[in-house]
Amino acid sequence: MKTIYLLFNTGPYVRAIPSDSSVYERALESIDERERILVTDLPEGWRDCIVRDGKLILPPDDVLQEREAIRERKILQNEQETLRRALAATDYQAIKFAEGALTKTDFAPIKKERAALRERYNQIEALLSVDQDVVDDEKVEQPPIE
Repeated sequence: MKTIYLLFNTGPYVRAIPSDSSVYERALESIDERERILVTDLPEGWRDCIVRDGKLILPPDDVLQEREAIRERKILQNEQETLRRALAATDYQAIKFAEGALTKTDFAPIKKERAALRERYNQIEALLSVDQDVVDDEKVEQPPIE
């Protein structure tokens, strides 16, 4: 039997659930017919589309902008995680220096590297914080104008 895919919107993205999935029937029942589409073959570029009125269409600009913002945020989060790991990898030397087992001369290049890593980490943290503040501000309900 050929697999049928249920395509539906999840935020700014389209998700596909194959008919052999354990959640397929429940999803099929719970998603409005206008917000889903059933296909036997996933069309090329389906991930770039959205479902609207039972059709797979290219999304409007605001959805594309939201997707790009999500991608950029993930890139920053990944870079931040890489920096955190790099800092953690030199924690041992910092402890050794603090305990006097590593000389100032030996620790100097490590200290310089750690400072650069922390500086970039903090820059990213500030960018992500500002980005989250914008998202939070957009979620604030405005009182009705009378």
